[in-house]
Amino acid sequence: MVARFTLDMLWISFNLHELRHLLYVFCMVTNQLLVYTETLGDVQTYVNAAMVSDSYVEPAPTAPRYIIYRQLFEELNSPV
Repeated sequence: MVARFTLDMLWISFNLHELRHLLYVFCMVTNQLLVYTETLGDVQTYVNAAMVSDSYVEPAPTAPRYIIYRQLFEELNSPV
């Protein structure tokens, strides 16, 4: 089974396996975006605290653990 998408004179075709793979990747990206959107407030609070500090700021106990705060702190305080 093959699907073909056409725009003007250009077209691209995908077989069923490729479409399933693209759907899987799209779901992963959507989930990742949702997770990062939900943590935006916590990260913004951390960024505000880290920008005015010279030493490492520990994140709040409720802060999500999949953000690497030590690396974020170093990036925020590195000279441009």
